[in-house]
Amino acid sequence: MARHTGSETLIERRRRLLGPNMATFYDEPVHIVRGEGVWLWDADGRRYLDAYNNVPHVGHCNPRVVEAICRQAGQLNTHTRYLHEGILDYVERLTATMDPALDSAVLTCTGSEANDIALRMAEAVTGKRGIIATDATYHGNTALVSQLGRSLPPGSGFGLDQYFRFVEAPTATAGPIPMPRSLPKRWPNRLRSMNGRGSALPRWFSARSS
Repeated sequence: MARHTGSETLIERRRRLLGPNMATFYDEPVHIVRGEGVWLWDADGRRYLDAYNNVPHVGHCNPRVVEAICRQAGQLNTHTRYLHEGILDYVERLTATMDPALDSAVLTCTGSEANDIALRMAEAVTGKRGIIATDATYHGNTALVSQLGRSLPPGSGFGLDQYFRFVEAPTATAGPIPMPRSLPKRWPNRLRSMNGRGSALPRWFSARSS
């Protein structure tokens, strides 16, 4: 597919204004201009079934969501350090759909922020810092969360990379996903190395890898 002049101009503007490291999808980036329900449209009017983006639960431009956003923006848009019933009503409705033990919430603005605070909670509860992560993934771009994958390695990370070890991602072509009893020989050494840095070993490793 030949790249349109308009796309070339957008790519150049993007590099100039957002920086050259701001990635795009596909060798020929798609210029999306509209969304509705499960569909996206590009600048040429071509329609795409969206099975990827962050809104598949309710669809693009869901009328109820659009109306709620407009209503709230027209009344108040601020942070949570003031008292307000709205956030409490929302958390009550949200936690009512969960297990009774999940009776409170920490609200975040981005996936990066959510993953970062989850890791901080894990450290606070366990007192440990070692993390085993599936490779070839993306979880966000904070200094800590960016260490969770090697597909887009951060240029710096305040030395946090020492706490991470990676396992290969399972694939449909690799056959059945191995159970812990059939771990590759190199994994026990990686786990022992993490334990030496103050990380707890999984219970199944202690029981099955001797």
